[in-house]
Parts: sequence; C-alpha cells; structure tokens
Amino acid sequence: MTTYILSFYITTITNIFLAAFLIYKSNKSILNWTAALFSLTIAIYSLSFATTITSTNKNLALFWNRFLYLGVIFMPVFFLHFTFQILELNKKRVILISYILAGVLSPFAFTDYLVKDVVPKL
Repeated sequence: MTTYILSFYITTITNIFLAAFLIYKSNKSILNWTAALFSLTIAIYSLSFATTITSTNKNLALFWNRFLYLGVIFMPVFFLHFTFQILELNKKRVILISYILAGVLSPFAFTDYLVKDVVPKL
C-alpha cells in the first residue's frame, strides 16, 4: 500500500471519528450535525476513492466509483448548511432547494449518467 492510498484511509478514519465526536459533544446542535454530516461525506469520498483505486475487480471498482458520487453530491450541501449556521444566516429556502437538488441528483450516482465505466490507468 502506497502512502497515497494510506492517506485516503487515514482521512476516512479521521473524519468518521470527527463526526462521532461532534454528535457525541452536542447531539441537539444543528451546527454540530451539519459539521458531522459534512465530515461523513468526506469520509465516504475518501473511502470510495481508495477502494476504487485498489480494487482488482472491475465491477467492484465501478460500484465504489459510483458510491463516491454520493459524497460528492451531498458535500457542498452540508458545507453550505454548515456555513449558514456559523454565520447565523437564516436562508431556509436556499438550504431547502440545495437539499432537494441533492436528493434529486443522488439516484443518478448509480446510473450510467455520471459514471459509465472504469478502466485501469497507469
């Protein structure tokens, strides 16, 4: 395992622990929940990317590459919500539209519209 791949696994573990800590610290805080969900999307992305790269089975690599896009789709939404919470901006309509768009786009992560195929590259 190269340092490059190892860094993705370390990022995954770190973000999972960060999310758990934030929820444990204050599970009623919207700020903590949005930060935790943002951290989990980073963990999904990192784990999926590392598994895609290290996979020897083409179908498994395709699955993990598509799963990666769930993190990619929701990452900006959770970050936006987190940012609005920090800045104490009351933009409920913008947040709602963002979540709706992510919800509409997320089923496409497992179709050929986002990722058609994976091929090994050197």
